[in-house]
Parts: sequence; C-alpha cells; structure tokens
Amino acid sequence: MTTGKLLRRALQILSLALFLWLLWKTVFPLPEIFIPVDFYLRLDPLAAVAIPVAERTFMACLLPGLAIIGLAFFLGRFFCGWICPMGATMDAARTALRWTGKRRKTKKFFPSPSSFSAVKGIKTKYLLLTIVILGAIWGANLIFWFSPMALITRFYSFFIHPVIISLSRYFLEFSRPLWEYLQSSTMLYAQVLPRSYDTFAFILLFFLILMVMEHKIPRFWCRFLCPAGALLALASLRPLWKRRVHACIHCGNCSAACPMASIGKDETTTNTRECIACQRCNGVCPARGIKFSFALRPAKDKQHDNDLSFLPARRSFLLAGGAGMAWTAVNIPPVYSPFLQQKPGFLWTPSCVRPPGSIPETDFLARCLRCGACMKVCPSNGLQPALVSAGIAGVFSPVLISRKGACDPNCNACGLVCPTQAITRLPLEEKQAARIGTAIIDKNECIAWKENKSCVVCHELCPYGAVIVVQEGREVAVPEINEARCFGCGYCEQHCPVDPPTIVIEPTNALRIHTTRYRDAARKAGFSLEIQEKIDTWPLEMPPLQEGDLPPGFTAG
Repeated sequence: MTTGKLLRRALQILSLALFLWLLWKTVFPLPEIFIPVDFYLRLDPLAAVAIPVAERTFMACLLPGLAIIGLAFFLGRFFCGWICPMGATMDAARTALRWTGKRRKTKKFFPSPSSFSAVKGIKTKYLLLTIVILGAIWGANLIFWFSPMALITRFYSFFIHPVIISLSRYFLEFSRPLWEYLQSSTMLYAQVLPRSYDTFAFILLFFLILMVMEHKIPRFWCRFLCPAGALLALASLRPLWKRRVHACIHCGNCSAACPMASIGKDETTTNTRECIACQRCNGVCPARGIKFSFALRPAKDKQHDNDLSFLPARRSFLLAGGAGMAWTAVNIPPVYSPFLQQKPGFLWTPSCVRPPGSIPETDFLARCLRCGACMKVCPSNGLQPALVSAGIAGVFSPVLISRKGACDPNCNACGLVCPTQAITRLPLEEKQAARIGTAIIDKNECIAWKENKSCVVCHELCPYGAVIVVQEGREVAVPEINEARCFGCGYCEQHCPVDPPTIVIEPTNALRIHTTRYRDAARKAGFSLEIQEKIDTWPLEMPPLQEGDLPPGFTAG
C-alpha cells in the first residue's frame, strides 16, 4: 500500500470514527466537547446550497458546506473519498460483503470505463441535482431525500443505534446469572432503556438495497445517485491537486481498479469530475508512474476540457425540471396555502405536534434536513420521524408521539443539535415557555368521566399544573384542562391508564415564532407556563375504596 493510499485510508477511518463518536455523544444532557455534535451535518454541500435557496435567506450555520464546495475547486472531490461518512460506510460495507472464497478477477469486479454504468449512469446524479435545486427555487425542500449526511445520520441513529441498544438489553438479561454469581450489583441492576423509531424497516430496506448494489458496483451511491457528489463534480472540473501520470506501460490495472471509472481509455487521462482521489490506481501501477500532486496552474486535460458530454441531454434536463416542479407542486399546497395562517390556535393536523422551539411550519419544512439528530437526542424517545401524519411535505420530519415519550421540561437538546435551526436554539427558561400544543380530554371515554372511577394520574404527573380536578355535583372528581397553563408536554397522554389514551395532545395554540423570546410571546398570548416544583396534593376528599375497587389510576385487566 502506497503512502498516499495509506494516508487516505487513515483519514477516512478517523473521519468515520469522529462522525460516530459525535453521534454517540448526541445524547441528553449534551456534553461539553471541543466540536459541535452536528458538525458533519453542517458539512453537507447540498444542504448548504439548497436549503438557503428554499428558505430565501442566508444561513451562517451552513457555511462549512460552502467551504467544502470551495475546496473542491482546488482539491477536487477530496471530500467524497477522504471525509464523507457515507462513502466510508459504503466502502466498509463493500469490504464486508466481498467474496470470501475465490477472489473475483479485478476487471470483472470493477466495471470498465466504457460500460453503460460507468458512462451513462453517472448522469443520473446531475438530474437529481437539477430536481433538488429547481425544487428549492420554487420553495420546496427535497434535500432530505438525497442528502448524504442526512441519510447516513438516519441510518446510524434509526437502525444501528437501536440494534446496539437491543443487543445490550439481551446481553444484560442473559448474563444475569453470571452477575449474581459474581455478586456484581452494578451489572445486576444495570438498565438500558429501549429505543425504537417508526421508520426502522424503511431505513433497513433502503440501505440493504444500497449495499447490495454497492457489492455489485463499487461506489454505486457516489457514482450514480448522490446529488451532493454532482455538485462537487461541477466544482472539480480543473482542480489544482489531481492524478498525474509520468510513466505508463498501458497495463490497464489502474482503469480496472478505479471504483469511480474516472480513468480514460488511454490510462493517462483522468476525469477529475469523477475522481475521488482514492489512490487505488497508484497502488496497482507496476511502473509506479502515478502520483497525486499540486500544480500552480490547473493542468489542461485535452480529453475533458470543454467537454460537456457528462451532463444530461437537454431533453433529460427538461424532464428533470418538470419532475422537480411536479414534486414541488405536491409539496406547495400544505406549505403556502392561503388557508394556513401562522397564528396561535391553528391546527396543522390532529397528530402533528412539533418539537418545542420549531419555527413556523412554512419555514420549518423548508429548513428541516430530516437528519434525525433531534430524535436521537430526545431522552424520552418521544420524537419520531413522521410518515404521513405531517403530509407529503413533512415526511421524516420530527413529531412528538406523547404516548411513546413525553417532552421533558428540563431538556432543550433538540434545538441545540439542529444543524439548520429549524428548531430554534433556546435557553432552558425560554424552552419551558415554547408551548407545543394543548391537552384534550375525551370525556366520553375517560374512566373518571364515563365510569365514575377515581383517577388522578394526569393531575399528579402534569409538570405545569394544567390538569385540575373538579367534583361539584359529581360522585367522584374528574379532570379538567386549564388551557392557559398547558404546555403540551404529553405526560398526561403517556401515562393515561386507558388504551388508547383518553387525554391526548393536539397542536392547538402552539407557539411557532422566529425569535428566542418565547416567554414574552406566551405572556402576550395569555398563557401562564410555569413549572410547578411541587404539585399541590389533591384537595378533594376521596371516597373510601369499596370491595373490588382499584386505587386511582389502575384499571382491571
């Protein structure tokens, strides 16, 4: 292995390790470390271009992604081959899936540059880039379908992390006799809280298909589908640092080993738009005639200068533009409809409760990268990726499923890890006033209202004291909601003893503003959102339990 290839592999492994370490650190409470946990999400060049266009604003938080594009003018697609965790994961998957028996011949394993997949297939990513950019110009956020950083973050957060958690739980369960024998109280009483996400099966299927294709065609995602790679390719037409050949015996080893099919038929020219500087070519060159080096001026490549054949034909561009506009039309109605007014009291959908600090829905959908960082950091696992509850435009965006986990009033981590600030970064005091909805009681099903059974679970657990109990003219006390004090945290819904719960959170009267002054906005709207350090005990007399009755909050069966 050459020095350059060894350096590249070391940096790639270190980059993937740093990405995974930052993702592992994306937990509540967030640790104080030298680098933001959303650092890699900010490096996404596709998001750095498309999201500000869709949002119609400058976003300083995405400047690192613009810096990656700027570096491509000098270093080519260095990011794809050396830094990107998506590429590193695909390389690792290909290595793991590689034939373990008789090794295949190199030329069969790597498609030749003249094959259909190597020449014509690469145009697909430019068409996808066209769709994304045109969608952004029309105000629709389509980035999350193709963003490599968002996709790989979702893969590790929604699939790998829950699998590790499940394996840890099984390990603790099956090893319990061992810890009892060793009298290790620490391991005997250790607990690992389960984590699960609604899109687990979808993520598994998507990456399973992607890795099978990666096994068949190296760097399948990077070569054919990644619009971020297409964006960097456009910036890599004539980089200063590139592959240079000073001695060639035309053995064909380099073109056969190139995973991106970026080496010309004469083996001395290089398609810098596709080259990711992996340096496999100089590792297999018997003449040691290949090196990657700088030049004061970009070297002219006679084969590829002024050659625009890599771009799709005009008809394909028009079709891609039409597809982008059509997909935008699907997304526009729920976003820019004149019926959607940004004001307290507006109900988006009956089940779409956004995280606290979420900006108004129009801008939220334009900004949200659907990376899953907010869901990964949520301590209760209540934040889940939406499927259809938020409409087509809100697929994979975060919604609070209170039955699964309530919003902890002492946690503001979701805003701290959002790379695009679709969820505003709020101090804890302001977050506690960032109302996300209102509790609604179904009095036809509530066991206190319907069956005259004493139940005060929602009253006892409400951290804002919004659930009150009244008994006037009734056999037992019943819960009522003081809407002015309700934050919408969901503790009442999570712990309601009835299934399905008879008290639910709806996004009515949610505060969705662009500033961090949520407490002032709450007072202006007439809300009194204060954490109750100690909830008053139930002031009403409880009737004595009769034979066969259950304590409050308990139901038979």
